[in-house]
Amino acid sequence: MSALFTASSIVLNGLHRDQANIWQVDWWWQLAGFIVFAVLMGWAIYDLHRQNKELSTNIPYLQKKQVEHLDKIVTLMTDWNNSFIVPKVHEVEIGTRLNNDSRLDFLFKYLQYHFPFPELWGKYTSSETKLREYIKSCKKLRNDILATWDCADTIVLPAFAIPILKIIEGESQLDCRLYYREDMPIADPKYQWLVINGLDIVKGKDIGVVSKEVTGPLLDEQILVKKYLAIADKFKCDPHMFKFQTQFSDLVRLEIDINNMLQGIIESADYTLHYCKLCPMNPS
Repeated sequence: MSALFTASSIVLNGLHRDQANIWQVDWWWQLAGFIVFAVLMGWAIYDLHRQNKELSTNIPYLQKKQVEHLDKIVTLMTDWNNSFIVPKVHEVEIGTRLNNDSRLDFLFKYLQYHFPFPELWGKYTSSETKLREYIKSCKKLRNDILATWDCADTIVLPAFAIPILKIIEGESQLDCRLYYREDMPIADPKYQWLVINGLDIVKGKDIGVVSKEVTGPLLDEQILVKKYLAIADKFKCDPHMFKFQTQFSDLVRLEIDINNMLQGIIESADYTLHYCKLCPMNPS
């Protein structure tokens, strides 16, 4: 009986020692975890303090860069607006194109972030579409006018279509002057030089040196004069020509609206309330 009691005591003593060891190990793990947590929290607080200090130190620098960035944005927007100029019908030449140089600037795609005004961009889109159509129509008209000239032994000069285009714009008078070589027949077009409203229109292939002007009733009888006036009357009386005045007027109204809207936005400084991805002080 005493032997059984002794064995039971040994077993119980062993269990108490194991539990004590387990508790001791758990306590050390908890202490280690607490130390690691305290270190991490301390580092986080230090890092936050450092960032706040750096930010407060850099604010004047960032403000300066933000002002410089906004100045570039406004300059680009103003240049783009100024480049939208509606040419008159006679000012559109064969090689005329839309002036979109501002769009090549890498900042251009960020303009809408600073100017997020749908009405402004809607008018810009409409104006560019209408301007493109207008320029295309004007080029075709100039080509059509040039294609009507069929007088042999003459050379068409660059200003040929301008007086007719000005008539379409509303100018009503054509002042014709005709010059010729004194040593050649007066009525032969290849020795003549036609000038309309002070612009050189057509010259004969063998004009040489001009020395005299055709005047009086004889002027109206000359082939170059008669042909040019006939072409001018043809286009002047064409009802389709009125569309050019309408297109021009619509574009001018859009140009004025856009300019007024943009000036209002710039003067009110609304663009400073919006940020793009390149803003040095972008809060996002």
